[in-house]
Amino acid sequence: MTEVLEAVACSADGCAVDAGPVTDAGPISKAKTLNVEIVSDAICPWCYVAKRQFERAVARLPEDVKLSVHWKPFELNPNMPPEGLDRVAYRSRKFGSWEYSQKLDAQVTAAAAQVGLVMRHDLIQRTPNTFNAHRLVWLAEKEGVQDAVIEGLFSAYFVEGRDVGDKHTPARRREHQS
Repeated sequence: MTEVLEAVACSADGCAVDAGPVTDAGPISKAKTLNVEIVSDAICPWCYVAKRQFERAVARLPEDVKLSVHWKPFELNPNMPPEGLDRVAYRSRKFGSWEYSQKLDAQVTAAAAQVGLVMRHDLIQRTPNTFNAHRLVWLAEKEGVQDAVIEGLFSAYFVEGRDVGDKHTPARRREHQS
């Protein structure tokens, strides 16, 4: 098997390919497809921020590089009851206090703002069980709309405060105040 190596530089501004790929047999053609697997949960705020960073890096790829992106499930809270839990109670217990949980939210909100996202943690009332959200992402891949569904789940949870564990949430949009 031939190893493929790329020089990649990542910073707060995203990732950039510094040099073309090479193999032990020398440079390979620029026309290629990169297969990318992203492991994520719909309620992982850092995953939402990373999605924006990934999009920034993709925008810098040469035009002849094609991507095949596949989102894979990871449940942050695999033992979450199907109905989820009150967010304040759950995160207070998980992080030791509600105040510390809010400090963590402020950190990710600041990072999100740097990539153009507005997170509304104040609207989130429940920490959901995300099993059904992962089922939706799986189905979305079969239909060729996985990225749009991922974006919709992140936005529903972090921007609109919707319960992405509720099987009816993807069909509803909540009117919210800015």
